[in-house]
Amino acid sequence: MSTHHNPTDAAYTGLARLRDDYRLLTEADGHIRRTPGLPTPERLAAAGRAHLTDRAETLGLLSRGLKPLGASPAPGVDLVRVDILTDVALALGELEEAVIERVAPTLATTDTAARRIGTIIKLLPKVGAVDDLLAHVRAETRRLHNRVRYGLGETEEVRTLAARCPICGARSLRELTGRDLVTCVNIACRCDDDLCGCRDETPTRHQWAGADWRTPGMEMTA
Repeated sequence: MSTHHNPTDAAYTGLARLRDDYRLLTEADGHIRRTPGLPTPERLAAAGRAHLTDRAETLGLLSRGLKPLGASPAPGVDLVRVDILTDVALALGELEEAVIERVAPTLATTDTAARRIGTIIKLLPKVGAVDDLLAHVRAETRRLHNRVRYGLGETEEVRTLAARCPICGARSLRELTGRDLVTCVNIACRCDDDLCGCRDETPTRHQWAGADWRTPGMEMTA
């Protein structure tokens, strides 16, 4: 049977791709150029404010005969890459624990992302017999692979959620899979917090961690 029709084979393919791309991300050197998407009004406003602030600080330092801060390039540490590698490794640890608890409770957990993926792959024949566990493994594998692909510079996948925004009630929630975020794209979305950025002259959008929308009863992706 082809992998297209066999969920267990599809899970194996997804895990193998995640393992390969995770290794590529660990071996990547320097900064990776990532597609930011179309600039939103808040991005443009933030960039403008940052430019004015930097310009004022630079002029102030020059007027005192001092060298502007940041004139030399910073060390090439890709913080996005580091965060993704850490988050994915931790999530794989949780996934490995969940799989072992359900189908191999006497098996010891491992300590690296590659080994954790290897453990899950070895247990797939047993996982395949537990429908809800197999569905969880496949969903987590897709989510983590999206994060790794974003880290490698691939275009970020944006998914529309079926759930309504808990603040404005509109069907305007979008999942940014590469950054593991959910955001409301309704420009009129306002909350009751007077200090929230949604009330600024150029409002920022409400955002939540992707994990908040993976709790039972909230996995409603259209």
